[in-house]
Amino acid sequence: MGDVDYSHEERNGVLIQDITDWDGDPDESEEFEAEWIDLAGQSHIHGAVTKFGDGILLDDESKEHFAEVWAQAADDVGVDRLALVAPGIKSRAINANLDANQADVRSFSDPDEAFDWAVEA
Repeated sequence: MGDVDYSHEERNGVLIQDITDWDGDPDESEEFEAEWIDLAGQSHIHGAVTKFGDGILLDDESKEHFAEVWAQAADDVGVDRLALVAPGIKSRAINANLDANQADVRSFSDPDEAFDWAVEA
């Protein structure tokens, strides 16, 4: 796929990550994951929303990546709530692989609902 277009935006203490261009390949995630960790670790950030696109493939490699990297990152930065937004059942499939110990992780199909939940942290 090449370079992944992504963006991060902060609103009311919630970090919103848009990675709708990412296809789920862990080899292409290092840049936006590192930036997310830096931004989400700021003391005024208490919630996070990550938006995935239709094109994300949830193969064994990407599921393992979510389980090993994303769950730990959510706990390490100290966000209280992490909302995962993806079409259909994809957000639930991603969520099923995240076992964060401290962060409350939930799946959504609507980005506005995800933000409303995350901002309540």
